[in-house]
Amino acid sequence: MDRLERDLVFFELQLERERDPFRRNLLLGQIRDIEEQILADLRRQRDRAERQNRNLQDALEAAIKMKKK
Repeated sequence: MDRLERDLVFFELQLERERDPFRRNLLLGQIRDIEEQILADLRRQRDRAERQNRNLQDALEAAIKMKKK
């Protein structure tokens, strides 16, 4: 993720300096691709965290059930 964020900053800085419309378009495409990759990574992280939370909740509920018996 750090690499993607560094790449994003790099391309955004390049975009600020670029005046050629064709190159600006290419840079915008690069920025879009990187943002999509970052978003996909964040979604995977969220999904993983949600699975872990469900597993922890299931384990906690099982432990509470066992204690009641």
